[in-house]
Amino acid sequence: QHVVPSVFAQDDYTFSPALAVSISARLDRHNQFGTFLSPRLSALVKPAPGWTIRMSGGTGYFAPTPLTDETDAVGLTRMVSGLPTTAERARSYSLDVNRVFGGLELNATVFGSRVTGALAVQPVSAATYALVTRPGPTTTIGAEALAKMHVQDFSIVATYTLTRSTEMDPATATRNDVP
Repeated sequence: QHVVPSVFAQDDYTFSPALAVSISARLDRHNQFGTFLSPRLSALVKPAPGWTIRMSGGTGYFAPTPLTDETDAVGLTRMVSGLPTTAERARSYSLDVNRVFGGLELNATVFGSRVTGALAVQPVSAATYALVTRPGPTTTIGAEALAKMHVQDFSIVATYTLTRSTEMDPATATRNDVP
């Protein structure tokens, strides 16, 4: 059982009609994994009518859990050891540019994250597995393009996302693409 009292604070600053900044932070005291500070900073710039640019970055954490996609694939009954004793830590960033032309909205985003302490399922024997902490970070970078057209009561949405993630294999300590 986890007990995690937290404090959250956020403040928004509007420096001009063209620039606003949001700062937030959450402080968690996890009863098993320690104290975590998760700050986030975002800036919204409006360089011209119909244009917006948003930049954002921050950190976070996640306490280990046996309920992962990998354990779901092999089954919890085949897991033989306890959870790792450290939490996953993440850093993320994003930048998006948005343009509105009447009933057409175009958006382009680039983003990325780096997770340290990510969990992996590793074979112990032919029939059993253990959750282990990956030896290096899991990284993700990507981009997304989005178009929305509004016609009376209807919206047409087209989107394309390209993502590349890599992670360290706990058995070989080599960096591989995430499927």
